Amino acid sequence: MASRRPFFLKDKDDNRIDISIDWSEFLDVDEVVTSVWTITPALELVEVASSFVGNVCTVFLDNGEAGTNYVVTNTITTTQPRDVQRSVTVAVREL
Repeated sequence: MASRRPFFLKDKDDNRIDISIDWSEFLDVDEVVTSVWTITPALELVEVASSFVGNVCTVFLDNGEAGTNYVVTNTITTTQPRDVQRSVTVAVREL
């Protein structure tokens, strides 16, 4: 069975949404060293800011084209070192 990507709905007229990924359970005793966010397609939806505290990585997103689904991917590097990715879908709609 295919796993489903987490889904967020954003009104095109709302200012921002924030998305956080808590890597704690997945990493166990490992820790996040770097966190980079990417947005596909790279149109309209923009990263305003991002941060990570401990193993929780957060991105703040703004704008977006109504009717477009974006894949927002968090790529982390850990102390082990491992490179790991998780993605969420952000659907921008006129609500």
